[in-house]
Amino acid sequence: MLKKPNLLFYRRVSQTIFGLLLSNSYIQVITTKSIYSGHLKGFCIPFLNCHACPFAIFSCPIGMLQYYAATQQLPLFLLGFFIVIGLVVGRAACGWLCPFGLIQDIMFKIKTRKFRIPNFLNYGKYGILIIFVIILPLLTNMHWFSRLCPYGALTAGIPWVLWNPVDPDFEAPVIDLETIGFMYFLKMGILVFFLIWFIYTKRPFCRVACPLGAIWAVFNKVSLLRFKVTGDCVNCRKCDETCPMELSSFDKVDSENCIKCFDCTSCKHVSAKFSIR
Repeated sequence: MLKKPNLLFYRRVSQTIFGLLLSNSYIQVITTKSIYSGHLKGFCIPFLNCHACPFAIFSCPIGMLQYYAATQQLPLFLLGFFIVIGLVVGRAACGWLCPFGLIQDIMFKIKTRKFRIPNFLNYGKYGILIIFVIILPLLTNMHWFSRLCPYGALTAGIPWVLWNPVDPDFEAPVIDLETIGFMYFLKMGILVFFLIWFIYTKRPFCRVACPLGAIWAVFNKVSLLRFKVTGDCVNCRKCDETCPMELSSFDKVDSENCIKCFDCTSCKHVSAKFSIR
């Protein structure tokens, strides 16, 4: 029988402190009325964090990838970043750092009827990565995923429009409200759609639409952080109830959707370790 996951509290603390607060700690925006543009913006973090968020001090890796695609440059540093993080921990950043994952976990706790995601939808994130992050920016020189990203809408689109301070350099509002049009409302509609979906399904954005999750998923089976199921596991599927991605440790351990959150290790038949396969 599964016991309460003993690492859940620490995972929530990590998501809140590192994923939400430290990565968005540019409080000077209150006086500067503009986003941070210092040296730290030249570095990205291994989870979604909108570059345009008022408090963001690092860049989003997907935003960077779009930039290089739009400018037709080979992102050697960024590729190295993806390879190193992917080979070491795989999708662990999704489970331990991403604040959007935290929001999904919290909203799923709202009591209502729950539904499972059809397996074929899990491949949607690869299509979004290829089309909206690479191909369309390459062809149009525009950051298409950022224009539609629901997390960007939540952390940047809404705060800037609601606050809309006067830029001290130009002596005019940061956002010209007359320029808000179809794309802005489309982005808000996508956000509302996912917020509602979060209530009924476990982590749908992570499983269906996150392009960064698609990148980490490629490395999941070969990362140094790996999980092992003992031979005496009876495939009771009780780990399905604990897993935030609705996976069974018996046959889906380290699969592309596993976010390596360690919740399944609450079962004595599942363990985690760093090792070379």
